[in-house]
Amino acid sequence: MKIELDNILKLVPKEVLFSEIIEFDKLDERISAVGVLFANTIGVNENSIEFCPDNEPPLIEEIISWIWTFRPDLGIEILNQELSDDLMKLILAYENNEMEKFWVYINE
Repeated sequence: MKIELDNILKLVPKEVLFSEIIEFDKLDERISAVGVLFANTIGVNENSIEFCPDNEPPLIEEIISWIWTFRPDLGIEILNQELSDDLMKLILAYENNEMEKFWVYINE
């Protein structure tokens, strides 16, 4: 998986079709959670999502959160990156199927 993450990081897609998104059924929750950490960085279109970073160039955490949004299966590998506490707590909560803990944490 590390190779896969490294490859995505080399050429970060600006748009991802819904059909290419892993765990599509939980996409709304991931977009909402990432939106709390990085407002308006993910746009939703009719058949896709797009990366709309606030910073130019994008912050590495914006990029990582974008990749995680469409590839949550890379969560464990992403956790090996240098991340802020907030992003780490988000991905850990998702990995452990404990998103309610993230929402409590972020609202404290």
